[in-house]
Amino acid sequence: MLIESKRSFAIKPIPAIEIKRKCAELISQGERIIDLSIGDTDFAAPPSFLSGLTDAFEKGLTHYTASQGIPELRDRIGKNYGVTKEEVLISAGGKEGIFSLFLSLVGEGDEVLFPEPAWPPVRAYTQLCGGRPIAVKAKIGNEFIPTLQEFREKVSPRTKLVVINSPNNPTGAVYPTGLVRGLAEMADELGFILLSDEIYSNYDYSGDFATALGCGENVVVLDGFSKTFGLTGIRLCYLVGNNKLIRMVNKIHGYNMGNAPSLSQHAAISIMDERDYMMGNRDEMRDRIEMAHDILKDTPGISIYMPKGAFYMLPEYHVNLNSVELANDMLRKKKVAVVPGIGFGAGRSFRIAFSQPKSIIKEGIIKIREYFREA
Repeated sequence: MLIESKRSFAIKPIPAIEIKRKCAELISQGERIIDLSIGDTDFAAPPSFLSGLTDAFEKGLTHYTASQGIPELRDRIGKNYGVTKEEVLISAGGKEGIFSLFLSLVGEGDEVLFPEPAWPPVRAYTQLCGGRPIAVKAKIGNEFIPTLQEFREKVSPRTKLVVINSPNNPTGAVYPTGLVRGLAEMADELGFILLSDEIYSNYDYSGDFATALGCGENVVVLDGFSKTFGLTGIRLCYLVGNNKLIRMVNKIHGYNMGNAPSLSQHAAISIMDERDYMMGNRDEMRDRIEMAHDILKDTPGISIYMPKGAFYMLPEYHVNLNSVELANDMLRKKKVAVVPGIGFGAGRSFRIAFSQPKSIIKEGIIKIREYFREA
């Protein structure tokens, strides 16, 4: 008997999970692995978060909250965007917020457009909702930035949702203001929703990052505390959009999650003014990326783009292996873990995450260079 549902069977496992499993296996055998696969940071959370968490616990704030989130936190986030707290929903991590949005909007046969290479859940969530994923190819030669015309050519009467992610995972691209604004205006013109995933907004090294919020009525922005504050395990993000959209998502979110963790919500209020901490994290990541680029830029067998944001790099390679084979071969020969590009829709590439201390990253990047020089 087939136990797995057709819905589950239709989606592919996340490639990074298998790489992590192999890393754990090798580490258990006594191997030293340089893990450049995980989309996390090594940054400790600011001490003010722990203070806020302790204070909330001592006050007994360990119970259910309103499904949309506590008013105090929504009000603070709303002020940052120039909107009211009614236009903010607190989610249990970015994935839960985005999936609740997908479940609210996407039905059988609806189309979801997104630039590719792309974060794997975008395609998976579309399929889980019965929708049809439509990729707009973003090429390394164009700094992984598609044009507005390329989007327009893929839009159809079935288009329900367009998803962008800037700064981008896995490419490190930062979308120009004209593209972001143009997509928001197109959403209003043609009646689809634009979801702008801005979870890496703190990690912009170009000075050109533009939020989509305020560019149109049919816009929802995702951001949060995970990447900026070293709080990926705390599971706290938020959606910002017009009242009608937020109420719609909250209906699904209320069933899907109930509410984001109460202690996390109360503690997050304590860290929203940590500008020095945020800028310190951004500057450290920029230094790591620049170092890696300098080491890899003349390496034979790969083509690289200097990321302008986030904390990833997606080199294309020219050896005769598929991306899963390449990642496994690199792990076996050099003990360096990277993520195969196939999961991002970029089969001849691999993702590097700058989520380790600088000295470890440097060692791993040198080993990657050695790998291709020996290929």
